[in-house]
Amino acid sequence: MEKLTGFLLLFAALNFALAQEVTTKFFTDGEELTMDLRPPPPGPLSEILWKSDNNLVAEWVKDVVPVTYYRNFRGRTTLDVTTGRLVIKDMTEAEMGVYSVEVNRKPHNKYYYAIWLRELPEPEVEAPFITLTCDADITDAGPVTYSWKKGYGEWKESGKDLDITKLETAHDHTFACRIKNPVSERESKPMNQWFSNFFNNVPPVKYSLCQVAPDHTLNCPVAEMCFRNKILLPCLVQHCGTDIHMSTINEQDW
Repeated sequence: MEKLTGFLLLFAALNFALAQEVTTKFFTDGEELTMDLRPPPPGPLSEILWKSDNNLVAEWVKDVVPVTYYRNFRGRTTLDVTTGRLVIKDMTEAEMGVYSVEVNRKPHNKYYYAIWLRELPEPEVEAPFITLTCDADITDAGPVTYSWKKGYGEWKESGKDLDITKLETAHDHTFACRIKNPVSERESKPMNQWFSNFFNNVPPVKYSLCQVAPDHTLNCPVAEMCFRNKILLPCLVQHCGTDIHMSTINEQDW
């Protein structure tokens, strides 16, 4: 009989745990956290008691206890006694935890798990050899995804590192990366360090060799050198400093 009673108590506790609904909410410093009663309790509200890790946050008892806020929640928390909604402004890491509520002296079956994440800094693109790395301090930032953009192309989700070839650099002038977590998204500045290093190794060219027509077409001997290096358009822009239309430059011209 004792074993049966123990089993029934364990079964009841398991059912209670499974009946609880936990909603995860991410936030960062200074943001606002909103928690609702979902589903709304039947009938009008007469008592509301919000807790954070079993510590009092806000309390109200109709005609007995006015809306009262506790501890560091004073001055930045709002409790709607009609709906039970709780709004906390200027959240910090200290407010991370499990939030629960009792309505009309009964525990509500919905819990909120508020998780603090640090806002992402601006990432920087690093280029050891021709492997680009999207580098940023993501400590306490939670799940982070990485995306890359080549030239004027679309953002594509990828890993932290991006391997590129010289063939790709002939078509894509810049590379940029983007990092994203549930509370923020940041992009790096476009990176062209590799191109700059490459051009620094190209023999100097006299700018007087470049002749630009009024329609921005180009005719200059330096194009032959650029064409041989397989990077015609970016090379010309680097050495001639003008807008160039690729359609005006053909291989048979050299």
